[in-house]
Amino acid sequence: MFKVVGVQFDNADGENRQSILKEIYKNNKYCGRIIGATLKHVLFDGEPAIQIIEDESKKCIGWIPKEDVERFSHSKKAIIEIRKFSDSYYVRLRKMKIPSQGIYVAVKINTKRTGAKMPVYDEGAYTKVLSLVKNK
Repeated sequence: MFKVVGVQFDNADGENRQSILKEIYKNNKYCGRIIGATLKHVLFDGEPAIQIIEDESKKCIGWIPKEDVERFSHSKKAIIEIRKFSDSYYVRLRKMKIPSQGIYVAVKINTKRTGAKMPVYDEGAYTKVLSLVKNK
């Protein structure tokens, strides 16, 4: 897991990233707040940088730290986990893990049965959903 930086700042359009994260966090309770993200490779002050764009809202929620950019230099997608501490939200990022077909089928059946939306295509997200279903 890698820490996402810049989550306390505003985007170029003035929208506050904490407000964006709050909304995403509130709307993704069932999926364990494990969400898909697109990694946008850009230059920032003349150096390679990676902006993190949440897949559903298409909004920037932060950046990969400068020292970790090389690790994600060939990645276009990732998984983010949003957590809340006190009144602030922070984000961790990791590479996507492909789920097995068995886990995929189990999640698809359970989400259809409960009327919940399918989580992001990731083993961690699917495992979280199945653990929530078992605890009900």
